[in-house]
Amino acid sequence: MEAWERDPSKPNPFEVKSNSVTQATVRLQLAQEESDLAELSIHLDVSPSILISTGIDLEDQQRRLQADLVKLGSHATEQQKIKIQQRTNALKRHIEKWVGVQILYMPAVASLRARVVTVPETTLRSQDFPLWLPSAIHRQVPCDATLEEIEWRLRIGQAHDGLEELRQMLRSHAYMLRFKDRFLRSQGANTRARNSLKSVDAKVNAAAAKYRAAHSALSTLSPFLKKVGWNKTLRLLKDKDIRSMTEGTDERFSEGQQRLSWIWLSCGYTEGCSTSTEDDSEELQEGVLVSITYFL
Repeated sequence: MEAWERDPSKPNPFEVKSNSVTQATVRLQLAQEESDLAELSIHLDVSPSILISTGIDLEDQQRRLQADLVKLGSHATEQQKIKIQQRTNALKRHIEKWVGVQILYMPAVASLRARVVTVPETTLRSQDFPLWLPSAIHRQVPCDATLEEIEWRLRIGQAHDGLEELRQMLRSHAYMLRFKDRFLRSQGANTRARNSLKSVDAKVNAAAAKYRAAHSALSTLSPFLKKVGWNKTLRLLKDKDIRSMTEGTDERFSEGQQRLSWIWLSCGYTEGCSTSTEDDSEELQEGVLVSITYFL
């Protein structure tokens, strides 16, 4: 860590070198694959992969907007309300533009909207507007299998991204909590630290929601696309799984080996590892090293 602080060109000890796929990697792969098939695209500017990836981004914005609305509370200032309303308006415009292109690639969605949505879509809040991505359709209406495959690949990347964000925020939370307990004494400093921890907690919840949305979509698409084995690594995320690497291990080695949460044993980490010193997994050791570095 000291070597990296003296020379930033040295390996960054805070970064885990993982071989897991990311959503950005999948988007690049899809763009390269579509470059040879550009003449088959229905829309001049929006390819099938852009359509689905944009829909996933809009879905993420809906979740974040809903979370911020809940956090806003009844005592929000006028400035806070203005920012939320501006985000709501912008999201609504983006969704309307996206839906116009979606109809070209997924015309059957129009009949699904008319049949399922019981209130006028113009009265729906931006965060409640149904996007009807292939995973949400459940094949209630015909959907191109190519679009389902594209969403599958993007959701795999989204799940890995969500897990990495979750691990990063848990490391930050553990470090900040340790720093607060060791060095802060005044009431003002502790209040600021608690506010910072709340901000990190919100990011932990956002990362968990992102992963769960991806996992839910993968669970829906896997039977249709006959995908198997993916859920051995990308498991169902329970509340008890969301804990730091060091949680429950301090001063408890006499009680036997302590198993890490599975989130630390996937996407570049080795499955089935414990905190035992007998485990010589290079990937797990690197993850442990990064977590320890946060406390130095």
